[in-house]
Amino acid sequence: MSPQIIRRRVLLGGAASALTFTPSRAAQADTTFENFGFAATGAPTARTMPDRLADVINVKDWGAKGDGANDDTAAIQNAINYCISTANGTKQPGGKVFFPAGRYIIPAGSYLYVGSSNPNARVILQGSGQQFGCSIFGNYNGFLISQGTQPHDNLQCFEGIDVINGNATPGSGAIKVTGTAVGIRNAQLQGMTQVDASQAQGCAISDIVGSGKDVGPPGSGVAGSLYPFSEYGVGYYLGNNCVAQNVRTQGANWIAFALSGRGAACIGCSCEVGSIGVRFGWVPGFNVLTSASAVAGATTLQFSAPLPGSVVAGLIVSGWNIPDSTNIVSVNQGAGTIVISSGLSNALPSGSYVTFTVDTPAIGCVLEGLQTEAVLTAVELFNAEACLVQANVLTGVVGIPWTQEFTGATWNSGSHVVTVTTAAPHNLRPGFSNVPLLLQMNGGLSEFAPGTWRENMFHLLHICRCDSFYLSRSRH
Repeated sequence: MSPQIIRRRVLLGGAASALTFTPSRAAQADTTFENFGFAATGAPTARTMPDRLADVINVKDWGAKGDGANDDTAAIQNAINYCISTANGTKQPGGKVFFPAGRYIIPAGSYLYVGSSNPNARVILQGSGQQFGCSIFGNYNGFLISQGTQPHDNLQCFEGIDVINGNATPGSGAIKVTGTAVGIRNAQLQGMTQVDASQAQGCAISDIVGSGKDVGPPGSGVAGSLYPFSEYGVGYYLGNNCVAQNVRTQGANWIAFALSGRGAACIGCSCEVGSIGVRFGWVPGFNVLTSASAVAGATTLQFSAPLPGSVVAGLIVSGWNIPDSTNIVSVNQGAGTIVISSGLSNALPSGSYVTFTVDTPAIGCVLEGLQTEAVLTAVELFNAEACLVQANVLTGVVGIPWTQEFTGATWNSGSHVVTVTTAAPHNLRPGFSNVPLLLQMNGGLSEFAPGTWRENMFHLLHICRCDSFYLSRSRH
């Protein structure tokens, strides 16, 4: 017999002897893998592998692909529902739902809800990290993640997952929460609203980068430019005791941060390329489309009849070409018309969204450490009581101006007014405004070198349309 055969027999004999002296291990030799219990190093209790895996609910175990092509809605929703459930009494409600790296697709018209009839089930949605390949993409006229139609919001924490809602309808967005002490952090968010926490209590939003989807007036195609036409998108609604910290918005928002209720705070945040940085005293409203156009100066707006019963006198009205602080004077619900307190600053096309909002104050709210860039109005005390604003760096425009192509210019010798037409929307606000204007001819600046900013550079412009303006006089 060869030495190799003898050695193998000795080893097998040794193994058999070991099994003889440890009968408990021998008894499990024929146990299936899923029923084989073993203890973690240093721990006294043996547990099976399925029990260990069930501690964290992985969406891929429920059929999600995360391949950027497959419809993952049902798989993710089933994982969330299982997390909320008691599984017929075999588990406690709530837990963690994990998203491995992947691009999870929620098709147009679909959304995810984290809600139930159980107010005590708390759910954590956790991904593999912001901008590390873990993202949820959708296009929903509403919020891509919310409690849905359920009576209770069960979301406790949202972390490490980018959420992109491509829908540009006012009132839509990435995440809406209504619960207490909810945490949203380490994510990139995109949508008309990035987070709506106006009805939440003590929500903490931190370490977020986001951008809006506000495209301005119907047919303008304007989005995210230095002087945006945005009038609808709000990045973050902060309600009672809600806090945004180290949150940055990057364009296409009408308002970056809207504070309301008591004790909301915006700390160490920044925003760029928007209309309003922070507005105190602003909550979400509801939107109705106009059914007829209205001329500049009009105070009557037409909608499809009948108007919803929620449209009543006293509501604040906002939207494209509607002046700030405009409210409803009277309503004819049967005729589908409203009369507003201020005339339109410019014509309002048919099919425009008009937002109706309840006047809600911000009481004892705090703004500290805000940095703005390319924002028309950095801070607006719209409806504020006993609020604190301190230690902020508020900058309108940083850097030298960019060029804008002119397609035509006419001179009126009587009024000495030059009317200039631009090739693309110039994104200047309607009305009179002082703006720095440098005329560039044949490749060179007519008078000033780049970066040279002086008082006499400012010209008084009358903005008449999104593609033209009047130059009435300079400050020379």
